[in-house]
Parts: sequence; C-alpha cells; structure tokens
Amino acid sequence: MKKFYIIALAACTAMSVSAEGTLRLPKMLRHKARTERKERKVTVKADNDIWRAKTQLVSEWDEEAGEWIPTSRYTTEYDARGNVLLDLIDELEDDAKERVTYTYNENDMKTSETTEVAEGEEAFRNYQRKTKEYDPIVKSLVVKNREYMWADDAWSMPGNCWDRNVTRDANGVITEVSVVLTEMDGSPVQSQYNKVGADGKISGFTFGTWSTDGPEPEFVPELECSNITWLETNGQVYDDESILGNGNRALSWTMKDFEEEEMSMDFTAEYTDKGYVMTASTTEMGMEVLTTISYDELPNGGFRAVTRATMEYLGQKMPVMYAEEHGYYDEYGLTLEESYSEGTDESDAEIMEKVVGTVEYDPAYGYPLSYVSSFLDAEEDVMVNDVRVDFSDYSNVSGLSVIESDADAPVEYYTIDGKRSDASAPGLYIRRQGSKAVKILKN
Repeated sequence: MKKFYIIALAACTAMSVSAEGTLRLPKMLRHKARTERKERKVTVKADNDIWRAKTQLVSEWDEEAGEWIPTSRYTTEYDARGNVLLDLIDELEDDAKERVTYTYNENDMKTSETTEVAEGEEAFRNYQRKTKEYDPIVKSLVVKNREYMWADDAWSMPGNCWDRNVTRDANGVITEVSVVLTEMDGSPVQSQYNKVGADGKISGFTFGTWSTDGPEPEFVPELECSNITWLETNGQVYDDESILGNGNRALSWTMKDFEEEEMSMDFTAEYTDKGYVMTASTTEMGMEVLTTISYDELPNGGFRAVTRATMEYLGQKMPVMYAEEHGYYDEYGLTLEESYSEGTDESDAEIMEKVVGTVEYDPAYGYPLSYVSSFLDAEEDVMVNDVRVDFSDYSNVSGLSVIESDADAPVEYYTIDGKRSDASAPGLYIRRQGSKAVKILKN
C-alpha cells in the first residue's frame, strides 16, 4: 500500500465546519503529500539479468531558451542485487562534485549513506553521514536513526538522531513502541501502547506524545483505537497505519481523537484481491456523515484511491467531497502519471496536482534510454516541462558476483522482543538465516 496516501489515522476528527462555513473532511481522510521518492532502480526483467545504467545525465527545462540545460551527471556503481553502491555526482553548472557511498543489509535495506563533497580539482572531503538499523522481525522498520555532520575532523550528531524501542510479549506481539531522541537522556517523545486481548491479538492502542511542561514527563494521549476485529493479524502493529498492511487486515475499529474534543469515528473494511474498501461513519450536527475510501493496488507498484463523503440531510444523501489520487509506473519504477483531484462530487472534481512522464525505450533490450517528466501549472492549466534524464552505459550487474543463498547465510537468533541472542537457554526464539525468519522453541 502507498504510505503517502492511505489513511493517516494520527488525526481522527469528525466532519466539521471550517471558518469559511464549508464542510471539511476529517484530517485522517484527506490527501497527504508524498513523502517518499522511488530509488533509481532500472531493471530489465529477463531471466536473471539485472541491467543498470552507469551514467544518468539530468537536465532541466529552460523556459526562456526553450531547451533542456544539463545540470548534473550521475556515474553509478551497483552491487549484484542492483543496489546503488556509489554515486559520483557532477554539478555541471557549479563545478562542484558529490561522492555518495551506500551500504545495505541482507534484506537490501539501506544501512548507511556517506556524502563527500569537492569543488573544482580539490580532493573530496567528508560532509554528511546517515546510518540506520532495522527491527529483526519487521525488517523495514527503522529502530535506530543517526545523522552526522563532519566538523573539526570528526563526525558530530547535530540532530534527527533517534531510537525506536519496540517491546514484544512472549508470543512476539508488539505491546509498546516508543521513540527516543538521543539528546534527551533516553526520555521518549512519543509512544504507542497496544492492548492485547485474551485471544493474544491486539484489540486496540493509544498513541500520544510526552509533555515536559511539568516537573515530571507526562504522557498525553492524542489518538485511541479500540474494538479492533481482524481478518488476519501477525501482531506487528507499530503505528496507526499498520492495521491495514504488513500482514495485518482489520475488519472494524473505532478511532477517537483527543485533540478534537474527543470526536470518534467507526470504521469497517472489506478486502479484495487488489486492495480494500474502507468506510467511516460519524454523526455531526445531528447528521450522519459517511466516508468511503476504495484503494486498489496496480501493477509495478501503482495504485488508485478514491474518497467519497456524503451527509444525510432531511432524508437525502448529499455529496460532501470527492477525491481521487493515483500513481501509474512502468516496470522500471519510472513515473508515468501521478495525479490528485478534488471536488464536492466526481462531476466537479478539479485536478490539483499532476505529474506525467514519457519514456523512450531501447528497441532491443527494452530498458529506458530517456525519461522526461512534466507537471501541471494549475494557474495556467498547462503541463510544463520539468526534468529530463538520459540513461547510458548499461551493464548486467548480476554477473558482478555470486549472490549468497539463504542456505549459505549465517544463522542468527533473536529473542521474541527482538534482542540478539545465542539461544543457549530454553525458550522461544526467532531464527533468521538470510531472508528467512521462523519462530523456534528450544527445550
């Protein structure tokens, strides 16, 4: 599912009237701006070949000149899985360079990113370094984030350095998640407390932040989810979005927002082979408000999400809001179209944001040779050229080295709460080898 669109349950508020006197959707049901960018992974899916472009020339459109102006050139090295190991970035207009190196774990998750800079012919010097560590069970969940800047011949930590502490019960179900800033002596800034029912499944959770206004830190609840029923769950609910993904599919639940006069909404969800249809209901000003979101996953990571809101008034259903967002991508991860439109009803919905990409493919191998993106100028209602990327110097990186199989990978053990262990004592453990992880009981 697309994290930048699907419901943001962190602000559940009922339908309300704005200062202008118009009805507005709950914040959790509105459009969210994209927060993620796709990695540059251009792959030809033929047999076991992984083709990558060594050179990418990036150009920007000059409206006055009516032509593309080259601005930067990427020279890239890859590992045998197709991950970017090194980017040498030439800033063509400024005579400046960046050299960025990356490392990954066995699950192809990025663990470090180190940036060096140089101007003219001078040698590269350290500039920035970022590192991440991941949960051993939810392998995409970052549990340690560090960002360093180079100063006085050493790496310092200026900010955005935090730990996500995940606590699990004896069955591996997450019971608590807290985010701690390293400069605050281990005190959490936000926490989520999960409630586990007699059946061993999570029945609800409370999310909030920690206030330091008083003599002692105080937990301030912001959002409460209760009465969860499940179609399926793996117990790995670590934020408000994970009840609808990552192995969890909730059937019904109630959300309460403490910041909006404790307004609550009841939710139900039905699932299809492509996605889900979610319905939220509440009563506002004595009228029933019904909001439906349909979400479909499309090929190559694409999606289409449609939100419809209606209000019951004098026995009639009146449309309140219609919103549609979609993303279409080719098999190489390049954006073909992203769009967001909104209106009172489908008939009057206007496009608010739109990006269109066109691709020229190699006739023999099918990989991209050039990519041009344009965006919508809403005021002029015209598409405007934005960026052009020319790909060249392709090679099949899968032949660089032999990828280690799971059978050859080292065996690691973790306790149910995610701590590394030698598994010498009897108990329940997570056994991980390569990309595979299973629960085992040692007597």
